[in-house]
Amino acid sequence: MSDEAEVEGIGAIDQLYDILEMLEDDMKDIEGARRERVNVFLYQGIFEAISFLDELGMAGRLGLSAMDLDKFQRMSGTIDNAVLRQMTGRLKSLLREAEGAIRSIAAPPIRAASPDTPQAVSAQTALQVIGIEWVRNDRVKNSELVATLTALLDEAVTRASGTNLPPDKAALTEFQRKALIDLLETAVQMLKGPLVEKGLLRKLGDAAGEGAVATVKKGAEMGLGFVLKRLWEQLAQFLGGL
Repeated sequence: MSDEAEVEGIGAIDQLYDILEMLEDDMKDIEGARRERVNVFLYQGIFEAISFLDELGMAGRLGLSAMDLDKFQRMSGTIDNAVLRQMTGRLKSLLREAEGAIRSIAAPPIRAASPDTPQAVSAQTALQVIGIEWVRNDRVKNSELVATLTALLDEAVTRASGTNLPPDKAALTEFQRKALIDLLETAVQMLKGPLVEKGLLRKLGDAAGEGAVATVKKGAEMGLGFVLKRLWEQLAQFLGGL
């Protein structure tokens, strides 16, 4: 199977394509509507698209007022047809942008766990960190990067801790989730000090990359996946400067 075929088979891409198909149906219906205002509950595709983009932190780019966005989140109320027509094109464009971002997560250089190795082994390995490479963290020079990393670490902990999905739907197993959270919380505390242990940060980078890949393959917890992808990138930059 080609890399492209493998990427197309991941859950998040399948989910996104389903939403795009539903959105196309909604766009056709909107084009034929003669009413100035329409009920939002009639447009499931638009609702799914907004929910998907909201999970990725992209809802603020829809161009909707807070009142109209709330209507779609509640699936209740009416909205101006002209506003809806304009927004559907933006939704489609943002979904295509999200597709590119998802593909970048699923593809190298992020190293996913070997298909022959149970994911729990990778998570267990992530906990076995021995501090043997302590280096100085220039907190003045790295202040901006450390602030960015700390914010990403905090957001990742919140998202990893907050899922309500059943185990068979979640992107990570409970063991993987606990291992990842332990690494994230340890890194938050470490970045406050004058020394950092490069081995632990490398382990966290690997765990973040694997976690991001898991979210797109499962098509679940995509917000967590995007945060982990950004964290992986920022950690690589931070480690490169040490």
